[in-house]
Amino acid sequence: MTEEERFRRLLDSAPFMVWMSGPDKLFTYFNRPWLEFTGRTLDEEVEMGWTQGIHPEDVEGWLAAYEGAFDNAQPYRIEYRHRRRDGQYRWLLDQCMPRYDAGGFRGFTGYCIDGNQRKANAKELQELSGLLINAQEVERARIARDLHDNVGQRVAMLSIDVELIKQGLAESDVVLREQLDKVNQHTAELSRDIRTLSHQLHSAMLDHAGLPAATRQLCTQVSQQHGIAVKVTDLGVPGTLPHDISLCMFRILQESLNNMVKHSGAKSAEVTLVAYDNVLELRIADSGRGFDPEVRKSGLGLISMKERLRLVGGKLSLRSAPDAGTEITAQVPLSKGTMPRVPSPDMAIGASYAQAARASGR
Repeated sequence: MTEEERFRRLLDSAPFMVWMSGPDKLFTYFNRPWLEFTGRTLDEEVEMGWTQGIHPEDVEGWLAAYEGAFDNAQPYRIEYRHRRRDGQYRWLLDQCMPRYDAGGFRGFTGYCIDGNQRKANAKELQELSGLLINAQEVERARIARDLHDNVGQRVAMLSIDVELIKQGLAESDVVLREQLDKVNQHTAELSRDIRTLSHQLHSAMLDHAGLPAATRQLCTQVSQQHGIAVKVTDLGVPGTLPHDISLCMFRILQESLNNMVKHSGAKSAEVTLVAYDNVLELRIADSGRGFDPEVRKSGLGLISMKERLRLVGGKLSLRSAPDAGTEITAQVPLSKGTMPRVPSPDMAIGASYAQAARASGR
């Protein structure tokens, strides 16, 4: 048995489909799993016979990828649909590597795996991600209610009890009165912290007054608590928005402002909420120290923002550089369908001003 025969026997026992092509671009070999998948013989598949099974819509793309890689003797990877022996088209993930011997480049060796299962697994992971985010929001709302209705009320009762104790003291108990005043001060601070945490977990303003009002409230809180001047502009935003879109944008705003406070060192920022061309856009720009997006592109905060936007059909863009600030833009379509062409943020704001002026007759 020759080395090539041993090699082909080994490939026949592989758990995936394997093919080989020669230096003339024609295909010379397909292993047993491939032939079992297509239900055809080796003689029917060799040279270019196997391409009869490629989905008509995918032939051009596959041919361009194969010939481009072949001409440059470079590896390639492509997904395309191929007809199975039962007549059904299945997605195949095809990856190949150039093959060499003492005489130089001798063609390609490639292997294929069933991409349908991979796509199904990816879809299941996306669905699971959505379920986890929804479950997280339900749990946040529950904890926020407990903080507000239970813990917050108990702290309020504690403050009342301290005040009653103070009223029962004699005027001469100056030291004890001062100590009780300090307790009341700490209790008031604790009550404010509980309200802030409850709002961060679940915004009642978002539920009752909508995204623009919740945006202004959150930015005001950041300004007051951290001494950062946050300018808010909202233009053309509908009075009512789907809850999932409002919540998505609010969480992105929260995450962006939290990151700004923790990492940027910014003294000022601008938040713009604008609706135009059936798109809702949120832009957060700060004047801080910035960073290299390539270094922090896999941060959990960015991953969470992108995943939230994916669930509502939106997209995220990030611009930043060391010592040049950071700008985050989130865009969501306001109706089902394809995301329309989006102009630059400055063009969008200008367009909204023009629309407002026309509506008012100026």
